[in-house]
Amino acid sequence: EKIKLLYHGLITTNRSLETAIKALHQCGRPDLQLTIRGSGKPKYINNLKALVDQLNLTSQVHFEPSIENNKLIEAASHYDVGLCLFDNQSQQLILAEPNKIYEYMAAGLGIIASDTPTMRRLVEEQNIGLLTRITNERVTSLTQVFQNLSHEQISTWQENSHIQASQTWLKNYDWPKLDSFLKQIQQDLATTANKK
Repeated sequence: EKIKLLYHGLITTNRSLETAIKALHQCGRPDLQLTIRGSGKPKYINNLKALVDQLNLTSQVHFEPSIENNKLIEAASHYDVGLCLFDNQSQQLILAEPNKIYEYMAAGLGIIASDTPTMRRLVEEQNIGLLTRITNERVTSLTQVFQNLSHEQISTWQENSHIQASQTWLKNYDWPKLDSFLKQIQQDLATTANKK
């Protein structure tokens, strides 16, 4: 059975996508599949595709265009593990709480993320994935992570991810009220548009 890895978001140089592709090649596991979904500069995306071709990974790495925000969670739920591997080059990235983490959690995915204080709190302490250092040895580090992935481990992460997502929406954001509020905004916009 395949283990389906997902990166969705902006396809740009500080997302460690080359690292993920090289680690997938080095780990030697044909049961791992990586989908890279999003938009970016065509030249950079073409460079990533050329790397995939060069490493003979065309059957394991797939590129997809970005999709609408309201379809992100449902589309992500068909995967096993989400990747959030920012290069730790700035204080902003070190302290950030990326939307991507919450999207993956809402979809019930396990998460492989950069080792930062924020990610430690969100991912490691809740046992919804594991962290890896994006350093000079990043390909080696991520290769080891990919080599050790198991369905049992991922199932635990997914179960904890569902629990953590529910707690986040209910406790931190009072999701039922927020959902109702957003639906009211949509109704108001539709009403205004119909009057014009």
